[in-house]
Amino acid sequence: MKCMLPKKVTGVTALAGAGLMSVAGFGMVPAANAATQSAGSADWHVVDTITSSLSHPSYLGAIVSTGKTSGYVFEGTVGSPYPAAFERTGATTWKEVPFPGESGERVAMASATSSADVWAFSSLANEGSRVFELVKGKWTAVKTFSLPIASATVLSSTDVWVSGTADDSGAARLGVYHYNGHTWTRVSSTLGNGYALSGQDVWATTGVSAENYNGHKWTATSLASLLPKDKNVKLADGVIALSATNVYVLATDFTGGDQTAALYLLHYDGHHWSKVAGNSGWDTQSLTPDGKGGFYFTAFQAFDGAAGNSVLLHYYDGKLAVVPPFTVDSATQAFRVTRIPGTTQQLVTGYTSSATKVYAEVFQGS
Repeated sequence: MKCMLPKKVTGVTALAGAGLMSVAGFGMVPAANAATQSAGSADWHVVDTITSSLSHPSYLGAIVSTGKTSGYVFEGTVGSPYPAAFERTGATTWKEVPFPGESGERVAMASATSSADVWAFSSLANEGSRVFELVKGKWTAVKTFSLPIASATVLSSTDVWVSGTADDSGAARLGVYHYNGHTWTRVSSTLGNGYALSGQDVWATTGVSAENYNGHKWTATSLASLLPKDKNVKLADGVIALSATNVYVLATDFTGGDQTAALYLLHYDGHHWSKVAGNSGWDTQSLTPDGKGGFYFTAFQAFDGAAGNSVLLHYYDGKLAVVPPFTVDSATQAFRVTRIPGTTQQLVTGYTSSATKVYAEVFQGS
């Protein structure tokens, strides 16, 4: 595939085996043994590629779609201090656009309601974070936080929700903030990993509890009874609400370390919570509706004792499954996923590698 984006290959990284060490939180880790993964899926195809060397790899992370052939993707290069933004201009064409990134900044997620209402959320080198809005076609920083953003929902340009992490480590938490177009208001100091359906129906988690905000107060529900009764560390590290009566929480049970972590999918039907699926994995990265009643998300999954690959998973019709690798290359990893509006098609950023090259790619499919 011809490279559609400018090559940015400055910088240095450490190597581990045939793959890359963890880079900027995107899960570039040693590749799994080829025997543990199936052949590439025919349902996915590459719509963009950046080719770089193993010693100077580029990666594509946060991505958002605003139409069938429009949207934005954000690039970083190991060793390069500044992120770059690219606008999709066609089925396989992209152009770089100015982005006011700071040294050490990484764009972690992006969201949009239309081509005129696009947002990006970054992490800073000092553990802080920033919010960017596309204003009259120009990326503009509109808010800086002193702590990391873990999730964000954009309902409109005057209805934006951001949440921090929800772990029980005792570290300071960002909490949950709401932006009404003029003011950022903190509506929780303890919750994180949120998802909003409306200003009167917001979900967030803490530890192994889920809480719902009706615009005035939070109502908490413990999910501990749905998880194994052991002394392992448990964490609700992802939530997605497809409707008021169709809410999912992703919870991890660390059963002796990352490589044996179990991932559980918990469901709320408007009245009761239940455990509906499970798999191996941890550290949910991004979640998006699939356009037909289910959803996709990325998470780490261990193979044969390796540190773990970041893979794409799909929950639909009561079944949770790992999406087969997009190519026959066993080093395929998936970082971020976003749905193309009005379709069941998804865009996924990830990378594959050969003995000498790294291919940062955008995949499209379902």
